[in-house]
Amino acid sequence: MQFVTLYAELVQSTEMIRSLLGGVNEDEARIKPNSESWSILELLNHLYDEEREDFREHLDFILNRQKRRMAQH
Repeated sequence: MQFVTLYAELVQSTEMIRSLLGGVNEDEARIKPNSESWSILELLNHLYDEEREDFREHLDFILNRQKRRMAQH
C-alpha cells in the first residue's frame, strides 16, 4: 500500500473510534459486560499500549532494520 492510503486508513480509524465513544462517560467506559470481557477503557488502554509499545517497534523493523539485515546477507 502507498503512504497516502495507509495514512488515510489510520485517520479514518481514529475518527471512527472518536465517533463511537463520543457519548460514553468514564463510568460507562469502566463497565465490563461480563467477567470474561474487557471494558471499553481496558480495550482503549490495550490499543494505546499496542500502538506505543509494539506497533512502532514492529514498523521500525519492517521499514529500517529488516532492510539492513537483508543487505548484510
